[in-house]
Amino acid sequence: MEGVKLDQQGIIYACTVIHRNSPTGIIAPYAYGYVDIPANNLRIFSLLDSDRIDQLAVGVPVSLRVSSRVPILKANLACVTSSLLNRGIQ
Repeated sequence: MEGVKLDQQGIIYACTVIHRNSPTGIIAPYAYGYVDIPANNLRIFSLLDSDRIDQLAVGVPVSLRVSSRVPILKANLACVTSSLLNRGIQ
């Protein structure tokens, strides 16, 4: 497997909100979703930040920014993080 530099623009393809605490320690409510990265012809599965959970919806544009710990997709003030993106992104 080789790393791919992702374009910074994406669109939420699908998302869902979970109302039970995760056994891994994620506090409810939280959301997961698929985000399309059209320029790379990719769809990624990500944990969505719960700060603006009410603004997450199909078709919401997102933009990628990389923090010191993990890449983040910012969508209308809601952040999307993905361990899948943690591979090969500079």
